[in-house]
Amino acid sequence: MKTHWDIDTNLIQDKNDMTLDLKVRFDRQPKQDSAKSFIGEYNITLKAPKHESFQLIDLDGNITRQLGKLETFHSIAYRVDKSLKEINFNAIINRNHSGNGSLQTHIAISLPFKNLPYITHDLTIERALLTGRVNNIQSKLLAKPVFAHYARIHIDRSNENQPPWVHVGNEIEYLRTNGDSLHGLSKFDVHRWSKLHSFGLLKRNNDLLHKHSIGYIFSKKTRKVALSLESPQLSGNPLSLIAELTIDRENRIGKLKWPQEFGVHVEFGTPLSNLTALHVFYNLPMFREDANRNVDAAVGFKLASSVRNNIHFFFFYSIFLFFT
Repeated sequence: MKTHWDIDTNLIQDKNDMTLDLKVRFDRQPKQDSAKSFIGEYNITLKAPKHESFQLIDLDGNITRQLGKLETFHSIAYRVDKSLKEINFNAIINRNHSGNGSLQTHIAISLPFKNLPYITHDLTIERALLTGRVNNIQSKLLAKPVFAHYARIHIDRSNENQPPWVHVGNEIEYLRTNGDSLHGLSKFDVHRWSKLHSFGLLKRNNDLLHKHSIGYIFSKKTRKVALSLESPQLSGNPLSLIAELTIDRENRIGKLKWPQEFGVHVEFGTPLSNLTALHVFYNLPMFREDANRNVDAAVGFKLASSVRNNIHFFFFYSIFLFFT
């Protein structure tokens, strides 16, 4: 379909100072091997060469669809104050019909800006071949030349007897107008509620602004939490915290049902200047079947200070019993 209009406005004295052209085309099932294929095109052009505010607006685009794939392109061109500018948009969506339903997308945008001329985004979603469940997601965003973002989510379900492992990664790069660059990195690993670890850092050029590592491990016997924080903008010394609790929940001894193994380990402070550590532990393996009949006990205390002399105290007691 094609159509043309001559438009007369009161913006200027000349008649028919604007023209409008419209072109549209639709084609269903252009490919015989693809039952749901489709092609659509359009073009809209508005011309006003004698106007001072704007002289041209041109819209052009198409969309193509076939089995498992969708592709579209759109363009906007306009002339303002005798200067021609253009914006383009291109998108591709491709779905894998091999049986696992994987998905891939690509989007590209070009802009008439000096500091941000081009933006692209790629997305990939993968599914397991047997179960069809999502196991991998990847994303890549580029806003040249000022910003970039990379992300990935991976889900490991290889062990059917355990909850899935989830790995998440993020990376960001940013270029500031003054020439400085920022770089951020984060990683996150989790195994349901039994294990978790988070790591991240932020840099400006080659200078470290922030760094952390946080994690915990929860099992039937052990509860462990650890934190490490380093931020030179706040303090020259990194801050660390380690808290570990060990309780044997399966093996109990005595009428009071005390745990056969028990331990507490705590460390807190800045290791370069001030560190406080406490360690209390006992283990009674002699009550375990087929044990070597030994009793171990340990109590420790450590205090370090940049002002006073370091204080250390440690007590260890061990008994070995042998039976014939």
